[in-house]
Amino acid sequence: MKAADLILQHPEYHALLEDPATAIEQEFSPESGQMNPFLHLSLHLTVAEQVSIDQPPGLRSAYQTLRSRVGDHEGAHALLECLDETIWRAERHGQAMGANADLECVRRAAASSAAPWQIGRAHV
Repeated sequence: MKAADLILQHPEYHALLEDPATAIEQEFSPESGQMNPFLHLSLHLTVAEQVSIDQPPGLRSAYQTLRSRVGDHEGAHALLECLDETIWRAERHGQAMGANADLECVRRAAASSAAPWQIGRAHV
């Protein structure tokens, strides 16, 4: 997966990315309700790498099950949600990130009939 491929999959970011001066000056805070596009695209690269090396072991299989149900891009977004949830929990509880928690979240998303983005959002 290349960054250019991800940008093509996210037309909502095209205008911002075409104006680097504005992009650099813009603030993306949780209060604004707007996802930081640079963080979002970086997380896509992160989960693509996790899947490619099957880390944690079993992630690739769980992702393949999930994407067969919802498609590649929505499956990747479900992985992003699970990663977000894992990071949030670790930060909230002052603990190291647990890879198995991330994997369990993806497995729940793969097995659930709920929309994938509803699986990992227990903290919202």
